Amino acid sequence: RSVSDDLILVKSPGYGFDESRADQPAFDPLLQALGGMMSTQGGDGEPVFLTVPVHDAATPIIAAFGVVTAMYHRTRTGEAQTVYTSLAQTTAAAQAAEFVDYPGRPKVDQGGLTTKGPMKTIVILKTVAIGSGPDPKGLPASKLKDLLEVSWPQRTI
Repeated sequence: RSVSDDLILVKSPGYGFDESRADQPAFDPLLQALGGMMSTQGGDGEPVFLTVPVHDAATPIIAAFGVVTAMYHRTRTGEAQTVYTSLAQTTAAAQAAEFVDYPGRPKVDQGGLTTKGPMKTIVILKTVAIGSGPDPKGLPASKLKDLLEVSWPQRTI
C-alpha cells in the first residue's frame, strides 16, 4: 500500500498462511492428491487424476470474486482491503459437499473411471455441428444417426 492507500492487494500462497509449508511446492495435481480430490474421484478404485486443473482455474476466480467484493467495500467505506486465498483453500471450497455431514444426509456419490457425474448436464455427450456456412441447413435424423456412429476424423458433411 506504499504506492496508494486505496490499492486492493491479493495474496495467494499455495498453502495459505501455514508457514510450515512455505518452502514446499504447491501445484494443482499435488493439491488434488493432498486434499483428497483424487481419492474421491477414484471411488473404491485407485485415485483418479483430474485432467481439469481445478485449483489452477478456480483459485484466480475466487480471488477475483474477493477483489470485486473488496472494490464494493472500498466504494462504500473508502477503505482498501487485502484479499487472501490459496490453492489449499480452493481444495476446501471445491469439495465443500464432502465436508458436510448431518443425520439422514444422502450418500455422496463416489467417483470412478466410468462415473458420469451427479447431473446429466455433466455427462460428456456426443455432439454434432448442424449447418454452417452462408446457407446453413438442418440434416435429416437419419444422417445425424450415421454421423454419431463414425469416429471423429470421419465426421464430415
